[in-house]
Amino acid sequence: MKKVPALPIMIISFFAICLAVGKETVPARPDYTLEPVPLSRVDVKDAFWSPRMETNQRVSIWHCFQKLAETSRFDSPKLIEAAAYMLAKGRDTALEAHIDAQIEKLVANTAARASDPDRAVRVSGHFFEAAVAYFEATGKRRMLDTALKLGDTITTAFGPGKKTYISGHEGLKIGLLRLYRLTGDEKYLRVSRFFLDERGKEDYPRQGEYARDRTYAQDHTLVVEQDEAVGHAVRAMFLYIPLTDLAALTGEAHYSQALDRIWTDMVSRKIYLTGGIGSVRFHEQFGAPYELPNLSAWNETCAAYGNVVWNHRMFLLHGDAKYLDLMERVLYNGFLVGVSQKGDRFFYQNPLLSYGDYERFDWINTPCCPPNVVRLMASIGSYIFAEGSGSIYVNLFVGSKADLKVGTTAVKIEQETKYPWEGTVRIRVAPERPARFALRVRIPGYVRDDPWTGGLYAQKKDGKESPQLKLNGRALGLRTEKGFAVVEQEWNAGDVLDLTLPMPVRRIEADPRVQDDGGRVALQRGPLVYCAEWPDNEGHALNIVIPDNAVLKSEFRPALLGGVQAVTGRVQAIRRAADGSVIETKPHDLVAIPYFAWANRGMGEMAVWLARSGNRAWIQPVHPEPIAGFYWGITAW
Repeated sequence: MKKVPALPIMIISFFAICLAVGKETVPARPDYTLEPVPLSRVDVKDAFWSPRMETNQRVSIWHCFQKLAETSRFDSPKLIEAAAYMLAKGRDTALEAHIDAQIEKLVANTAARASDPDRAVRVSGHFFEAAVAYFEATGKRRMLDTALKLGDTITTAFGPGKKTYISGHEGLKIGLLRLYRLTGDEKYLRVSRFFLDERGKEDYPRQGEYARDRTYAQDHTLVVEQDEAVGHAVRAMFLYIPLTDLAALTGEAHYSQALDRIWTDMVSRKIYLTGGIGSVRFHEQFGAPYELPNLSAWNETCAAYGNVVWNHRMFLLHGDAKYLDLMERVLYNGFLVGVSQKGDRFFYQNPLLSYGDYERFDWINTPCCPPNVVRLMASIGSYIFAEGSGSIYVNLFVGSKADLKVGTTAVKIEQETKYPWEGTVRIRVAPERPARFALRVRIPGYVRDDPWTGGLYAQKKDGKESPQLKLNGRALGLRTEKGFAVVEQEWNAGDVLDLTLPMPVRRIEADPRVQDDGGRVALQRGPLVYCAEWPDNEGHALNIVIPDNAVLKSEFRPALLGGVQAVTGRVQAIRRAADGSVIETKPHDLVAIPYFAWANRGMGEMAVWLARSGNRAWIQPVHPEPIAGFYWGITAW
């Protein structure tokens, strides 16, 4: 079959729907005001992301396939979706042939469910997502046809006045809404809404742990009445994503009002500095307000994936850069830490503290996180730009080229940057003909001394530098709306916008109610959260003290971890005297690395939150006794 160009991931045009699926006229329907510019129209050429995306395609996806084969599992639609995004950007005959074979196995294993509603409804929503993505990238319908049959069985059997179903894992609605976007068939929208609205009702029997604790799967009350982020963090993300879709697709305020309440609760009381969520090991769930332990932090990589996707859609719904600020934070920290430099080892749990007994794995019995890493890494390009309401939005600072449209005018846009190591961004704009529109460029909260909506974390104001904006070399005043610098004018081919974001090393302090972080400070530069790790700090990290008057700076070290911007400074460290009897405070030359880069050099101590005074530091006892996987020290951490 002849390969067709990849179609937009989020919004499929009327003509594409008619040609691809054979539907008759689809009426205009409500949707997000803003549209992401899809992979098919974005080329990533970036010093930071391109090598990681290449490793993702060359190493990570094949590593995952190999491990699945070794465990006799071939049912990972997430990897098929990831491959679709890779194939959307260029032909890879080996990858495509492998995916075709995987699809044959998966379809054979799934097809029998198509005639049984109770089995069809338990098919993973990832199956539907992958089927649509692969069709959009290659034009091949094998998986899509099976997905449509499953979808038809579900929509025929379930709905008002028919069978009901409340899933333990909420991803089904994401997949069904993906079918709706492709086909325009309202039945997929109706059944997705039905499944969402059924949560919290009392007339359906629950089973197992799901019945014992209904907050576990966000089923404790009607979704539109929920006002807290609770339960299993991954399941929560996979509920909030389709809830955001439904808020856009129905235009009904009670959906968006619930989302706003839940989001505010999460960012104000229940999220780590890295953007990680899920602080409690039991049920991998959100904890109580301000319950954010560093050593036992769960922060599942899958939850980071969901948090990126959810915040992107919240931006598309509201047009506010605060959601992109959080999306960027998760992307560069809580998500990126989930995969090693070489692309073949992963984290499931992402703590902010290690006593030296934690490392990455090459595979585990619940292999959900590695495929989520692969599919998000493959789709980075779709998060960079957005268009709508007569504007072009620059969401992420990534070296790239894109083809956009403002009204009837085609516009080419190009970014050049060394972000996140440097804060200079050059944006070239080239409309096909002179055209008036607004270019909206995100000004991150960290340069506005407003790093965190809700006040959970605060940064020390340095007052030294402000972001600078120039158009064709001429300085512009910074006019911002909803976190975006707005430059509205008649644009001509060759216009250049230069943005300079100051990137000093910033000290971050947590709300005093976060018990673990009291008397401690974290370091951030640009979007990156930093940590101290043992190889750079004389074999330790937990003994480091950063006095409030310590001078901190940064420097790029090309030989360190493949090239990273390190934070350095003359600080202090608590050490034992040679005979071990005396504890001394001595000067120490700190080297801190981006959090995403830790655990690439073996096991050892690591800390994000560092002591501000000696009584909050930790050193290993003279004769340590192992207790529950770590050592007790001279102070409680």
